[in-house]
Amino acid sequence: MASTKPIKAEYSAKLDGMAAYIRTFLSKDLNTEAILRTHKGIADFCYKNLSSFKEEFLHHVGLQKLKNFRRHAVPENHSADFALRLSEMDGECVFLLKDTHDVLETYQQKTGKGFGLLINRKFLCRTEEDYFTLIKLIYDTLADSHNVAEFSEKYFVSFGQLIKNDSHFLDRAKKLSEYVASHSTSHKIIFVDLGFQFTFSLFCSAAMRHFGNTETDFYSYSIYPWLQTFFKDKYFSEKSEAVLDLELEAIKNFQSSLQNKAAGAFVGFAIGDALGFPIAGIDKSDVLKFINQEITGFTDNPKHPFFHHLKSGQYTENTNLLMISAQHLIKNRGFVPQKYQGDLSKWGKKILTNPDAERWAGPTAINAVKNLIGGKSYFESGSTKTESCSATYRVVPLGIFYRPFAKDSVDELKNNAEISAMFTHNSEISKIGAAITALIIGNLMHGILPEKSANGALGIIKETEKTKLLIQKIRQAVDMSKTENIESARKVFGTGSPIYQTLPLAIFCFLKFQTDFEGAVIAAANSYRDDTPEEKDRLKKFSWEEQLQFAKGGNTDGIAGLTGAFAGAYLGFDKIPRKFLSIENRDKLVSLARKLV
Repeated sequence: MASTKPIKAEYSAKLDGMAAYIRTFLSKDLNTEAILRTHKGIADFCYKNLSSFKEEFLHHVGLQKLKNFRRHAVPENHSADFALRLSEMDGECVFLLKDTHDVLETYQQKTGKGFGLLINRKFLCRTEEDYFTLIKLIYDTLADSHNVAEFSEKYFVSFGQLIKNDSHFLDRAKKLSEYVASHSTSHKIIFVDLGFQFTFSLFCSAAMRHFGNTETDFYSYSIYPWLQTFFKDKYFSEKSEAVLDLELEAIKNFQSSLQNKAAGAFVGFAIGDALGFPIAGIDKSDVLKFINQEITGFTDNPKHPFFHHLKSGQYTENTNLLMISAQHLIKNRGFVPQKYQGDLSKWGKKILTNPDAERWAGPTAINAVKNLIGGKSYFESGSTKTESCSATYRVVPLGIFYRPFAKDSVDELKNNAEISAMFTHNSEISKIGAAITALIIGNLMHGILPEKSANGALGIIKETEKTKLLIQKIRQAVDMSKTENIESARKVFGTGSPIYQTLPLAIFCFLKFQTDFEGAVIAAANSYRDDTPEEKDRLKKFSWEEQLQFAKGGNTDGIAGLTGAFAGAYLGFDKIPRKFLSIENRDKLVSLARKLV
């Protein structure tokens, strides 16, 4: 669809090739229905433009005005039938969001593969002229081609010249190809759109072929009538008049899905946090002294030295920090480090001057916030030696706000997540853990399946000596989730607050119970501290209260919080069981999440 501006004189010529192609098509001996459909296609191309745009384009096409096209009902089961056709194709389909949201969901249900890619005009084009440049590329190639195979080869050559001469298109092509390569292991990628003329599908296909040397193809629900003969094997239906209605419905459903998933991530995190806090840090042998059984729902622990003042269904400082990040992003329309420093300092002053208000943020965060209040910059405030995980909680909102290609490439999401972590956790392993968390959340928001969301996030992260352990353990968690039980995972990864324990175990719980929100968060919340004899001996010198702080296990609130965020982002708020909806500040969490999208 075009923008709300008329065609500017200096680049209106870029549409001459398209207009000439349509003029030639209309000069043929067409029946009334074909003529009407062509007029409807022209109207769709001019959709949302000023009347001056439409008038000038019609002049280019050789028409005075468009005939009235009687609207037809969208065919029933269109998504299912289209998805069935796609499921029969060799390779993996990548769907260009937002328009293809509904077909993507059906395709995934049928095949267990495929993912969405938010590549559209907003990402690819700086201006309207860029969009017309991509259209010109298509029609210039069409004018010199006799069949689709010849067209594809010539388009690829022209694409190479385009990215050679324009650094913007080079950057866009490289970033999208890297993302797709990180999220697919298929030998062939098919880029899928609903219509109308493969503008973005062709760009994506050529980008993957150029940078990844990958076999690619393109396919649509339908295309403009004047292209249907030439591209007869590249589309599903001749009813191009249905495309706009299908797109608008899919866009509406996509937006609804984003809000549902965002709310699921926020509320899911808070639920896991609330489920885990009563036994946080407590050794397995001591658990029954405080609660009557394993965690199955919200409860409290009046004897807990850090959480004694929390009631059943309340959450810890972990969720408060997540909400601070969300409020910051909404207020500033993005992540602004200098202002985020002020937000954390304000929060720190509140809990430091009123101990009863604190819900135990952890020593690393508290020390860092004292540094911020004392005037240190965020480059110096965080610990460079920590291996802790709590910075990951704050980046869940960033994963939603900067989900891949919504603002820019995944680089923006990764970089902002690392900077956000730096304020309190300035070690490489903690920053990378935060980036992986945000990337997984962002992937899940766009309908990428759970295992692919985790592996795809890792594909974007550069492994170093300092991050090697974390990345290896996450890969192990993905593999173990297919065959091993939760007890085995707890023994392998540990249940402590180091990022290389908490994050892999949370990912394991999510993947193991990926369609069962309750199963995932309950498994995570019951990941007690279980001391080895050596650990028991090490802890002898500490008081019981100190042991909860310095023990290497029992980060039940953090593990369950992240698990709930992943599960919620995948399943959506609507799939969270009613028994958990009494969570503290549920409506506020939902409101914040929805505002982010």
